Amino acid sequence: MRKPRITRKDMIFDGFAVSDYLVIEKIERGSVIDVASFFKSIPGRNGQIMMGNKRNAKTITVKGRLFPFGSEYHEVEKTASLIASKLYTDTPRELILRDSILTEKAILDGAMAIERKFDIAEITMRFVNLNGLKYGQKHSAEIKSGETLTLFNAGTEDADLYIHGETTNASAEIKNVKTAESMRFVALAMNEQITIDSEARICTGLTARKGLTFDSVWLKIHPGENIINATGLTATLEWRDTWM
Repeated sequence: MRKPRITRKDMIFDGFAVSDYLVIEKIERGSVIDVASFFKSIPGRNGQIMMGNKRNAKTITVKGRLFPFGSEYHEVEKTASLIASKLYTDTPRELILRDSILTEKAILDGAMAIERKFDIAEITMRFVNLNGLKYGQKHSAEIKSGETLTLFNAGTEDADLYIHGETTNASAEIKNVKTAESMRFVALAMNEQITIDSEARICTGLTARKGLTFDSVWLKIHPGENIINATGLTATLEWRDTWM
């Protein structure tokens, strides 16, 4: 398959530059935010009471035109198949589009429609951003037992925290001093490698999984300044500025 003569970075999905093969013509976003609110009527009481609300997923529709490799239909089919093979994933992946400087995690949803107009093939792709969030700069910080660090999230939403560490004591704690939220571990093995993923709510390390206390909180880096303290372990902390 011949490579296009022009390379554009208008659309990148999971590291694959889709816009090397497509001219991105239109990006449609449903809304800045889509909120579902829940109410309940109480007998003998006027109006309704608020039960809660949640942020719905966001949809993104991208329309593009295939680079004209040739008039043969099989060339268009081969290129479309290549793109489809890269877009089909079983979990959300990073999506970068030209209309935003931020990254989002999205997954292809529905049919990737292709419409042939003479020698031009137009493709329509629909993605779903499940958590409705976008991500900016990546950050990383090293912390040792007994140290306190100030971490900053320049976004508007809580950022997931990823921790890769090694235990130095039989008990350990990572704490956000400003909010008093913490993850505490007991009955740890010394020098055990542990990984904590607050987005997936996963903790690896045999004794760490068993030793995570019930009152622990999956830590987030809140918008603005966060003061983080560690005892009983050394670790690398990773997070990204997170936006709505």
